[in-house]
Amino acid sequence: MSVFSRLWYRASVQTKYLLIIVPAALLMTIGGNAFRQYMAGQRVLNATAEQFEEVGRRTAIALSTEYWNYNTSQARAIVQTLLLIPNVVRVSSTELVQGKTAVGSPFHFKFEDVELAATDPSEQRTLAFPIRVKRTEAEPETVGQLTIVYSLAEQNRLNDQVFHRTWTTAAVMAAMVIAMLTYALNRAIIKPIGKVSDSARQSDEDFVPIELNTGDQLGQLVTAFNDLRARHIESTRQLQAARDEAVAANAAKSAFLAMMSHELRTPLNAVIGYSEMLKDELAEDGVTPTTMADLDKIKSAGKHLLELINSVLDLSKIEAGKIELEIGPVSVQQLVDYAASTVHPLIEPKGNRLVVQVPPDIGSVRSDATRLRQVLLNLLSNAAKFTKAGVITLSARRERAPGGTEQLVFEVQDTGIGMTAEQQGKLFQAFVQADSSTTREYGGTGLGLVICRRLCQLLGGDVTVRSVPGQGSCFTARVACDGPQTAAGDGHA
Repeated sequence: MSVFSRLWYRASVQTKYLLIIVPAALLMTIGGNAFRQYMAGQRVLNATAEQFEEVGRRTAIALSTEYWNYNTSQARAIVQTLLLIPNVVRVSSTELVQGKTAVGSPFHFKFEDVELAATDPSEQRTLAFPIRVKRTEAEPETVGQLTIVYSLAEQNRLNDQVFHRTWTTAAVMAAMVIAMLTYALNRAIIKPIGKVSDSARQSDEDFVPIELNTGDQLGQLVTAFNDLRARHIESTRQLQAARDEAVAANAAKSAFLAMMSHELRTPLNAVIGYSEMLKDELAEDGVTPTTMADLDKIKSAGKHLLELINSVLDLSKIEAGKIELEIGPVSVQQLVDYAASTVHPLIEPKGNRLVVQVPPDIGSVRSDATRLRQVLLNLLSNAAKFTKAGVITLSARRERAPGGTEQLVFEVQDTGIGMTAEQQGKLFQAFVQADSSTTREYGGTGLGLVICRRLCQLLGGDVTVRSVPGQGSCFTARVACDGPQTAAGDGHA
């Protein structure tokens, strides 16, 4: 796009209008008047030339009589009289004999206006007229020549004055016409458009309908805009009310679930505990294996249900802002060793191998040890769930974040089933797994990774993922080494 195109694109409607109308008005008004005046001046010059032609022709006829009568004094007077005509520079007459100037002829006269003779020669015009005498029946004989030189300087000066006066008048008229049209345009179009633009930038609370008492298309546009804005405000109000109700309902739900934590966990722990007690007592009485298997199912189902409820309650606590962080010194090596030993029974049954990579000088950080263990165990159990006869690698390191703060980085990499880009986009949505088929085959609610990300965000970091279908996944969890800023003072989130 050229510079002119960019300027034209950015110019206001009024500027574009002026760029169009001003040249057109000047061309039509000034150019038209200038051309008309030029043609009028040319007609005056042509009329002057015709006038001198007629004067010269008549004078030549008068001189022919004096030449015939050999009346030199009268011929002199006639020639000299021509000098009295305005704008005549000089007049002269000669006698011709057989087409040649007669030397020493008494009919040789020359008169000149000294002031006019000093004018620009390019503005002077010369006319020559033959002086003829008719003798008896013969053809007229040319016996002399009359020459008239006249100047157009004065006429050109008058033409220039009239031209410039006309040009100035036309320019003033064009300016007045442009000013009136611009005022009318500004009042009828530009200002209403400006009102619409200003109104569109107003907030819903400050909006005032635009008043435009006109029935043209612009008035219809303003009326439609007012109606559209009114509908938008009403829709926004309804959406805001619905959103407030949804937020309030969600907050009430989260608060309720957070408060119900004890009431939900206690009965389940009792079910699990009593199933273990019954199993121990019945084992001494020698009950059938079927009964023992049923007790194992009760215990397993209770633990699974407790795990699901814990996940739901943890997420509800996070959303309700009721989760507490206990910030303190955490040994990274001990944390990794605990997570590796705890998850080992989940990794071996599928023929997987766990590789731990931790620098010996990684040291300690200030964070919440319980929540970090929860994150690591969840990531490792996920890797074990979706990997078979493969390798799971747990590594830890320190690195500087873009903001300059130091972060502790955990990576859990597996050689499992992997995920597509679409599946990764759904990964951190609550109650959603990467693929519905994984729910049927591997189980779970899809809350684990959501909780991991929320916990890491509360601890000053985040959780990200890289994955290739059929080749495995790599989850990266980051937390601040010095504890989250929001929790630095009181140890709570």
